[in-house]
Amino acid sequence: MALVADDVIFMLEGAPAVVGKPSLMKVRWWFEQNDVDEAVTDEEVMVEGGLAFLRGTGTGQATPRGGGEPSPIRSKYIWILKRQFDGSWKLWRLISNSDTPPSCPQ
Repeated sequence: MALVADDVIFMLEGAPAVVGKPSLMKVRWWFEQNDVDEAVTDEEVMVEGGLAFLRGTGTGQATPRGGGEPSPIRSKYIWILKRQFDGSWKLWRLISNSDTPPSCPQ
């Protein structure tokens, strides 16, 4: 959470936008319930003034800590980082969604 700006907005697939660091802390339950093994690859990086842009993909799996089958992760993301007054960079706007199609009832 130290790398996240206080005014972060995180947009995940199938969910309302998470606005602000306190709200983001409320949704970390997923990471607390799963062991995530994911490799991310930045495919595009650009820095312009006080903003940086990253676009990339992720692959791996999430395994429930309480037991159960791992779920594959195939995702894409866009992260925008903003330079802070102290010169550090923090995650400011994040978008992530899955390449795995949703399961449909037969």
